[in-house]
This record gives sequence, C-alpha cells and structure tokens, in this order.
Amino acid sequence: MSNSHIDKDQLEHPLRLSIQLHIGETDCFVLFVRDQVVLNESHSPFLSADDADALMQDEPRLFIGHSKEKQSANIYTCRLPEHTRLPDNMRLSNLRSLILLEHKTLPKLLGRARQLLDWHENHKFCGRCGGTTEQVPQEYSFKCTSCSLYFYPRISPCVIVLIKKGDQCLLAKGAHRTSNFYSTLAGFMEPGETPEQAVKREVWEETGIKVKNIRYFSSQSWPFPSQLMLGYIADYRDGEITINPDEIEDAQWFHFDELPTHPPITSIAGRLIEEGVREYQRSQD
Repeated sequence: MSNSHIDKDQLEHPLRLSIQLHIGETDCFVLFVRDQVVLNESHSPFLSADDADALMQDEPRLFIGHSKEKQSANIYTCRLPEHTRLPDNMRLSNLRSLILLEHKTLPKLLGRARQLLDWHENHKFCGRCGGTTEQVPQEYSFKCTSCSLYFYPRISPCVIVLIKKGDQCLLAKGAHRTSNFYSTLAGFMEPGETPEQAVKREVWEETGIKVKNIRYFSSQSWPFPSQLMLGYIADYRDGEITINPDEIEDAQWFHFDELPTHPPITSIAGRLIEEGVREYQRSQD
C-alpha cells in the first residue's frame, strides 16, 4: 500500500466538483463502485491519473487529501457507475476489510472518501424546499439556491461500551449480522442526550443490564455510513441479561481468559476489549 496520507495544509480548497480539473502527473485517485474500492494490480487503492481517467468519464471528482510520498501529489476520489467494467488487472475490495487494516493513514483516507462521496450524492437538492444546491467555495458545504439552507457532511455520534463485571465482560452478537463476532454494545445518541446517558440507555434497552462508573476511553471515525464512535468502559451495576431480539441475537458474560471471536484491535471495539484484558491482567499481578 502507498504511504499516502492527508495533509491538513492542503485543505484550503477541499472540494472540487468540476470535472475540468488540472490533474498532475503524480496525482492519484481512489475509486469506488457503490461501496467497494477499486484496487490496481499492486493491490493498492491509489490509481494513477491515467488509469482512473479511463474509468471515470464524466463522474465528479472530490479532493480528499495530499500525499507527501510524491511531490505535489493530490488525492481525489470518485464513485463509478455500477455497470463499470474494470480492466483485468483491477478488482474490487470490500471497504470494511481495508478500513480494518493495520495501516497508519489508509483507513482515515478511505473513510473520508466514502463519507464525502455519500454527502455529495445525497445533497443535490434541498431537503426543506426541494431547490437545487450549489457548492460553497473553500468549505465542505452546499447551499440551497432557493432558500439558502446549508448542508454539511453528516457525522452521527454513537456510543460503544465495554461492560466489566469482575473478571468478565459483556459481549453480544448483533441481530442480522453476517459475521460470527461477539462485540461490545453500541448505539446512536438521541437528541438531548449526553454520551454517558446514551451508554446507560443503550445497554438497558439491548440487554436489560444497568451500568455505573462510565469512563471515556477513545474515539474512532467509522464510515458505515458516517458515525463517530465514542468509546467507553463501564462497570456492571445490576440486572440479568434480557436481550432485545430486534437488536441482539445473543449476549453473554465472558471471562477475560476465554473470549470468543471478536473484532480486531484496528476497530475501537477491539481496542476496548484489549483494554479490558489489560485491566484484568493488571488486577492479577
């Protein structure tokens, strides 16, 4: 994978909707077909301008970052039509698997590209009056040409929490999930809630468990489609597991020495579980 990353100094003019761009020889593209990423013959998502141009046709391109690996290499993204035929030396890869790679900057870049593409496609018209929207120069926003309402990229705050009970933690398997992972509990914040209130509500609604001693751990941008995951660790207070079948297929207390298959540490769920294991091991010393 190329060691390309976002350079904040290059974001003075972050949004490029015009297809009449001056693309430099060292510039590269991250292309999507729906929510899958195009990889080249080197298994990299960074395609040369020549390779990308043969596929993009008249689709809009968005500027997403800058690579310090090559001098003056801008990185753009574009979503191709679903019927696009890729050359034999290219293939599609699941975005989630790339997001979970242990790579310093690639997950951030791909997540940023996906979220900006979704924002661009979903705000061509005003949700209040139905008028057309236009780009606002020098910022990530659209403005309705009729009623002047602004539309910014949507970021939805969510809470995700590891619940500890002595030498055990509560992990659950989500309903309607295809993976066999057991993971930490998570859910969207509701209007007027603090993250800590959302933790208490989500845990109670999904498992019937009450928690206490809620403390912040870390956060992660999660582009499925546009979440900001706020990670917490909490202690068991009382209650018996009573799952909400609309949300949870199964939930159990697992000893830290006998954990089931769970997300990798490249996700915040995996890091929360890892931190729980570390805290348990320290308590045994």
